[in-house]
Amino acid sequence: MQWQLGERRMMNQITLDEAIKNPVGYWLIACFAYDILSESIMSDDTFDKLCLHIQENYDTIIHPHKWILDKEVIKNKQFKSSLHTVIPLSNIPQIIKNSASTLLIDLKHKNDAA
Repeated sequence: MQWQLGERRMMNQITLDEAIKNPVGYWLIACFAYDILSESIMSDDTFDKLCLHIQENYDTIIHPHKWILDKEVIKNKQFKSSLHTVIPLSNIPQIIKNSASTLLIDLKHKNDAA
């Protein structure tokens, strides 16, 4: 079966150990991939645990796009729903869009090799 964007099927996915190395970056990429590209880069359980990690470690996390997840968003747990509830889609940094696309291609290659 040919893989295409929009299938939202299980594939090799990002683990929690990988995601917590760059929690804000992976949160943004996961949300963009899921909400915009209809693809999942991590399991729902991993995403929930990543959200909890961000919530519990917010003050110590350093990331250039952390401003997207301000304390009010974290407090209200809006960040567990959908990216567009946190930031207008037109304001999503280009690097997040590019990273999501690149990561999906990498995960596809890992699947094809498996």
